[in-house]
Amino acid sequence: MEMDNRNTFETTVPGPVNSGVPGNSPERGPKWVVARTVLGILSIILFVMVAFQSCAAGLGNALSDNGEVGGSAGFMCAINLLVAGLIVLVARKTVKKAPMIVAAVLMYLNLLYSQVMAGSYKDLVIWGFLSFAFGVVYLFSVLHTKKQFIIAGVITVVYLFLMIAAGSGSGSSKPQSENKGAAAEETAVEESADAENQDDPADAEKEDKTEEPDAQEETVEKAAAEETEAEKTEESDETGDSDAAAENNKETTNENSVQGAAWETGEGKVLVSEDSIGSVWAQIAVPVENTGSVNLYLESGTMDLEDADGHLVESLSMVSVYPQVLKPGETGWYFEESTLDEKPSSDLKVVPHVDVEEATVDCIRYETSDVTISDEEYGGIKVTGRVENTTDEDGSMVEVVVFLYDENGDFIGNIYTYLDGDLAAGDKIGFSASSFADVADLTAADVADYKVYAYPTQFQF
Repeated sequence: MEMDNRNTFETTVPGPVNSGVPGNSPERGPKWVVARTVLGILSIILFVMVAFQSCAAGLGNALSDNGEVGGSAGFMCAINLLVAGLIVLVARKTVKKAPMIVAAVLMYLNLLYSQVMAGSYKDLVIWGFLSFAFGVVYLFSVLHTKKQFIIAGVITVVYLFLMIAAGSGSGSSKPQSENKGAAAEETAVEESADAENQDDPADAEKEDKTEEPDAQEETVEKAAAEETEAEKTEESDETGDSDAAAENNKETTNENSVQGAAWETGEGKVLVSEDSIGSVWAQIAVPVENTGSVNLYLESGTMDLEDADGHLVESLSMVSVYPQVLKPGETGWYFEESTLDEKPSSDLKVVPHVDVEEATVDCIRYETSDVTISDEEYGGIKVTGRVENTTDEDGSMVEVVVFLYDENGDFIGNIYTYLDGDLAAGDKIGFSASSFADVADLTAADVADYKVYAYPTQFQF
């Protein structure tokens, strides 16, 4: 009898049991690798875009001194995108959870930065939600059981709702710089109301001493009161006409008696023209005069351009002002040059929104000399001159601005430039500035008068 000595062995390779979830599916496993690889590459590309955009936003925040940190938050988001992208690309084929969880946490943090610290940097909100979507893919790609999917899903949904709520709360509050004037005005109104509601000590003392006045004293006091009221009414009638005329001559008047600051916002000017290549340019200028007894600091503001029917044509934000610090009696100008989509059919009106407060920084002015106004070879006006630092401190980011006026004293243009490098104490250096957009087709002969300001860029916190 023959015996079959051949034995048959069935080889079994141990491995995880397929529980039916996508992260553990053999047929879908390679798709997670491809998805992570693509997102890792996109994350690195986004790093470059977000980093450059955040630098520009941070510079805008610093120049406008609006107290926002959107630029810094955006740069942190960019770093997280870079680090997460590198981790994903290096460990794209791994089955370990740690690398992908770290990448997901970095992406989830980007959503936190965008919702809490974006401010006026609105694009950061987009980058935050996009990063969050990347993080969801990174996290769920390394989960293997239904229990892990449920836990991660609950955490993700709760975190998303918390971040949306945080973003809504921070968006509803105005930046501190926008609320300074309102807070000061509210304080002044409250103090005025308190003063009106307080009893006059002299009247109280008088009432205590004369609780039962005789008829004769009452008659005398009543007659005196009626005479005083009549005099006030007569004075009001005499001054009413002059006060009304003064109000008509002022477009806007802002006064703060608590801080001793007062200013007037004059009528804005809009000059529109079309250049040789068909671009429509607009120069917008709004004067602000310091009518008080203390120095003023002018923050960057906003302007709305309206047509003859009151419809909004253009809205301009972060409008610069020259100079930022005004002495009593001086006039500064909110000034902006911008292109329009098309040439308006009627004259435009500017509606300014200025931000003025009492200055806490010194008003620094540098002396100018040898100022010459000439015509450019291919059109426009050129201003040259010299600036001397007569102070004891070096000046940085020194700005030179020239206001141009016609023979009637009307504002017709603004030319400005920055000096290269710092201006050392006691040093004198030349400058040259040209008009950026020659909207009014001005020539040197049109300029009857001018005013030059030279000063270092100052920030007030």
